[in-house]
Amino acid sequence: MSLWQACKLILGFLALVKSQAQDEPQIGVDICFCAPASYEFTLDFSLFCPPVNITQGDAVASTVCYVQPKFNEDVSDLVPVAVSKISVYELNQELSIVVREELESSYGDGDTFQYTSLAALPGEIVDPENLPRAIQLGIEGVNQFDQAIINIVVITFTNNCGRYPVFFEGQSAGWVRFVSRDRSSADIFP
Repeated sequence: MSLWQACKLILGFLALVKSQAQDEPQIGVDICFCAPASYEFTLDFSLFCPPVNITQGDAVASTVCYVQPKFNEDVSDLVPVAVSKISVYELNQELSIVVREELESSYGDGDTFQYTSLAALPGEIVDPENLPRAIQLGIEGVNQFDQAIINIVVITFTNNCGRYPVFFEGQSAGWVRFVSRDRSSADIFP
C-alpha cells in the first residue's frame, strides 16, 4: 500500500465516522473538549499495530493504526531502528485539519516527544467547531536495512461532556506509548 493509498484509506475512515453521526450534538451541551491539552509520548520500537490498547468507549470513539512501507511495496521488515519525522495533526469537529505540526529530529527507541493541543493555547479557538475531535500521528522511520517505513495512528474522540481521562499512562498505539497527558488548561468548553 502506498502512502497515497494510506491517506485515502484514512480519509475514507474519517468520512465514515462523520457520516455515522445520528443527531448533530450541540457544542457546549453535548460536545465538550475531552482530549488532552498536552501529550507526552515515548517511542517504543517493540510495539506494533494492531493491537492498540486504547480503550474505546465514553471518551474514544475509534482508533486506526497501521505500519507499512513508505515507498517500496517489497519491504517486509516493519520494525524501526530510527525515526526522523513525526507529523501531528489535530482535526476539528468536521474532521478537517486545524493544526499540522512537524517534528524533525533523530529519534531512537525510548526517546520522548511532546505536543500541546491548539485547545490549550488561550484565545486560539474562537469557534467551537474547531475543538479537536481527533489526533493523527504520522511517524516516519527506517528499518535495519535503511528502508523507509511509516506508522499512522488516528484517535477520534467522542467529545462527550464529563468523559475524562481519555488515555492512561502506559497505553499505546503503534510505535508510541502515552507517558502523560495534561488537561488542566483545556477545560474551555462548555
